[in-house]
Amino acid sequence: MATSSNPPAPAHRTFEFFTSTQVKDANDLASSPSIFKNVQEISLVDSSSQGVVLADIHGTISILDRTFEPVTSWAAYPNGRTTHAVERKGILVTIGEEPSSRLPQLKVWDLEHLDKKSPNSTEPTLLRSAAIKTTQPHPVMCIALTSSLSHFALAMGDGTVLLYRHFDQSLFSGSALVKPRPVMEGTGEPVTGLGFNDPNEAGEMFLFIVSTTHVYSLPVGPKAKPQSPTVVDEIGTDLGCAAMHPTTGQMVVAKKEALYMCGPSVRGRSYAYEGEKTAAYVHGHYAITVSPPITATADSSHPTVRNFAARLFGSSARPTANPENSNVEDLEDAGPDISRVAVLDPELAFVAWRGAVSGGVKAVFAAPVPNSTALAPHVLTTRGNLVRLTEVPIQTMIQTMERQGRFVMALGLAKNRGVDEAGVAEIHREYGDYLYGKGDGDGAISQYIQTIGFVRPSYVIRKFLDAQRILNLVTYLQVLHSRGLANADHTTLLLNTYTKLKDVDRLDQFIKSEVQRPPTSAQGTDAPDSASSLPFDLDTAIRVCRQAGYFEHAAYLAKKYTRHEEYLRIQVEDAENYKEALEYLRGMGEDATEGNMARYGRALLEHLPDETTNLLVELCSGALQPKPTAALDADFVDSPISARLLEPPTRSKEKPAKEKGKEEPKRRTLDDKPSMSSLSQTTSVVTSVVPSPARAPSPPPPPPPPSPRQFFAHFVAHSKQFVQFLERVAEKRWGQSVNSLGVVNINPPNRALALLESELPEQTAVWNTLLELYLTSAKEKTKAIGVLRSGGDTITGSLDVKLPFDTMHALILCSTFQFTDGLMLLWEQMGMYEDVLRFWMERALDPSIIPSSAGLDLESESKKASRRVLVHLEQYGPAHPHLYELVLRFLTSTSELLHRHSGDITKILDVIEREKIMPPLGVVQILARNGVASVGLVKAWLMTRINESRAEVESDRKLVESYRTETKAKLQEIAELSDPEHPRVFHVTRCATCGSSLDLPTIHFMCKHSYHQKCLPDQDIECPICARQHSVIREIRRTNERLADAHGVFMSSVAENGFEAVASAFGRGILNRKPDEDNSGISVVV
Repeated sequence: MATSSNPPAPAHRTFEFFTSTQVKDANDLASSPSIFKNVQEISLVDSSSQGVVLADIHGTISILDRTFEPVTSWAAYPNGRTTHAVERKGILVTIGEEPSSRLPQLKVWDLEHLDKKSPNSTEPTLLRSAAIKTTQPHPVMCIALTSSLSHFALAMGDGTVLLYRHFDQSLFSGSALVKPRPVMEGTGEPVTGLGFNDPNEAGEMFLFIVSTTHVYSLPVGPKAKPQSPTVVDEIGTDLGCAAMHPTTGQMVVAKKEALYMCGPSVRGRSYAYEGEKTAAYVHGHYAITVSPPITATADSSHPTVRNFAARLFGSSARPTANPENSNVEDLEDAGPDISRVAVLDPELAFVAWRGAVSGGVKAVFAAPVPNSTALAPHVLTTRGNLVRLTEVPIQTMIQTMERQGRFVMALGLAKNRGVDEAGVAEIHREYGDYLYGKGDGDGAISQYIQTIGFVRPSYVIRKFLDAQRILNLVTYLQVLHSRGLANADHTTLLLNTYTKLKDVDRLDQFIKSEVQRPPTSAQGTDAPDSASSLPFDLDTAIRVCRQAGYFEHAAYLAKKYTRHEEYLRIQVEDAENYKEALEYLRGMGEDATEGNMARYGRALLEHLPDETTNLLVELCSGALQPKPTAALDADFVDSPISARLLEPPTRSKEKPAKEKGKEEPKRRTLDDKPSMSSLSQTTSVVTSVVPSPARAPSPPPPPPPPSPRQFFAHFVAHSKQFVQFLERVAEKRWGQSVNSLGVVNINPPNRALALLESELPEQTAVWNTLLELYLTSAKEKTKAIGVLRSGGDTITGSLDVKLPFDTMHALILCSTFQFTDGLMLLWEQMGMYEDVLRFWMERALDPSIIPSSAGLDLESESKKASRRVLVHLEQYGPAHPHLYELVLRFLTSTSELLHRHSGDITKILDVIEREKIMPPLGVVQILARNGVASVGLVKAWLMTRINESRAEVESDRKLVESYRTETKAKLQEIAELSDPEHPRVFHVTRCATCGSSLDLPTIHFMCKHSYHQKCLPDQDIECPICARQHSVIREIRRTNERLADAHGVFMSSVAENGFEAVASAFGRGILNRKPDEDNSGISVVV
């Protein structure tokens, strides 16, 4: 036996949530519906899905419509009477008595289908009919039917309870009605109530049995085992005073002192409502009780009776009513015998309505409200009057409770009646305003918290901005953030309150909160550490912590949620934890490290020059292997911040807090691209293990490492580290290095990377800068020479042993730093030999221009410089003869040089003569340009040149004479051949081809060559022997003719050497060209 010690609820609270109206007949508005006039003949009235079911003592059952007019009637128990009826899903189960049998009769009707075989066309189909057989005939006391029709139970007068299992299956199959099984044997204690609850979440269903002294429960679900009913409580009630509450699944037991709610295993809560009760009904959430008729007197203990008597007898008998109940009205004007009716909510413990009716209550049932689908309770009195109780709207009920200050009850009502969340939140808001007005800040904030998501946070925040209520504001803001509904302003306000209160513990708890923001359709399901799922705005939290001086908290947030830029900004600019920032950079991806080193590299180099240089070398050489980000400090995560943080820390250097700038674009990490070693290893493994008939396409090459040029500016004040950075990057990235002896070594570790066209500008920039740094140090001049000697402009894709640098840039550097050896080397590489000679000429002419010339022997330096001119002339002169003219001018520019190098001048003149570099006149002009050189210096040389010129002139004169004689002879021969008056006589007797004697036919040519006709090719009109000689001349003439039309070629020749070009053209007849002439031999055939 299970009992409950729950005491009855406190005194009831009464409201007017129902309005009572008299229901009139549709045809006679002055009286009640005519169907209820003979109320004494009515045996039962109940509701159904098809309408109100009414049965009389004659065995007739009627279905009533909305106006309580019969829709259909049939004789269910002819000459008998219907005692019980219950309907589910259009199936009506009735119990009745017939004169022909002493046993109760069970009949099942299908109200949705009429019986076509019956003479009464309005009679529903009778599905089953059976007598209820027991050991001794007893009347049926009460019945119950499940909503699914699966179980049906009835109780006999001796206390026996019969249960029909699978009741619905027997109705719609061809089998007979199932036999009932007694689940409770008759003990002589009458059963006063039965009821089934709906299956719970576990699928369990119970049959409740109420007797006059006990309440029992019996599991009847599909998995229930046969057993005896279990005692729930040792309370009982009279017949008709127990009803099943459908919303709670509990049995309502109406007793004189209270209403009890009994569950399957234990009695639940009770509701104190004193008074005798003759019946109990259930309508929705409500329980309706009816009291026995009593005489209405002014001194009655019941307020309802006193008010009824006052209305009935006038003011002379007006009772002193409780103002709370002064609005209770009587239901009808009648005699002094009245019955009290009360509508109670046992779950929320209040009286929704109470009143009195004259006489007794015949039945209480549910019927449709006009112009609505809702059902309202109807009270049928023993005098045939029908009263409808209409429930007021739920909003009116809530407002009534709020006016009386019963907000807790209003909240329970709203949730119980299914009011939407917005409506419930509005009640919480009004309750909060009510408590706030009374000065209860804690209670008010607890109610405002319930409005989050429906009431604007600003409405609440404005009420708690004063210092006395700041703790309540903190509570509200914390919940607002935990539900993910806070914006940046709310986060700022909450963090500012923490810092103002110096509540580090709460600040720790807030920023380390694991409560996630509810995911939206746009966000989807984020990772737990995703910033989008945080209960607060991450950027705002970091900014406020920085502004308040809580750098460790800001760094914690930035590090945990991978805000790399924010974390580094805090560590470098605020906390000045350079070592931690540098270690953190190693754990980031290549692109992220590149961007942040470009921003913070200068500051890191200032404090950690060597460590920062090492990181930059790894980054720019592609050797950076990101380490997993170090775990957050366990002491910081697992325990509050140390006591030193109880006071906001100050900045070591006063710096204004910087707002977060634009977010950097998302960068790839080094993990996104495989290293070359891993690619090669993977390729080798796949090749060795999985032989493939077709060669798989090679993977795309990995992107090159970041450019080192962007970090050059950081090394302005760190030249030593700058040299190390450049040398190590060049060696690790491209395999290029130069040792202290100036020996260059080029062995690229990644040939594909070194051949990329995009790498050439990087290499050039590195070596240009290195060369400049070498020239600034006296100890590094050897390296500079090595770079210049093995460098130069490199062709893209070439792997020659050359260091790529900009030659012109190097030339400017050597000139700026007055590095003579470098200048000489570069001029030689560039083929600027004349500049080399002029460099030494200038020093020979003016030794004072030599750097640091003070204290030097200028004459000695001049001799050295002039000697260097002659040395370089011997080196470059054979390949570049024009340099001899330059040196000759130099040596004859001053008397000192002329006297010092007179022998060298003779050698130069000999080379000029031997190589025909200049004509004698040109040499004379050079020597005669100033008064330094005399004629005697070159007298012998000039005599030799004059004699040679005379010999050449004589030779040319004789050649011209021979040409004239030959031309005259040719002209004479042409004239003879062209004279028709003087025929040519041929004396040739042998063939020029075969050498045999000529015989007819014979062919003679004017050139005095004769041939057999058979010895000549067919139709050949030109002498074969002379044709070979003439073809060369004709080809020369055709070439000259083509050149005569090529004006562009002629003009370019004139631009280079005008006199020579014009003379050549005149000599070849281009300038005086005539129409083509046929100079072929004239032939005569004899």
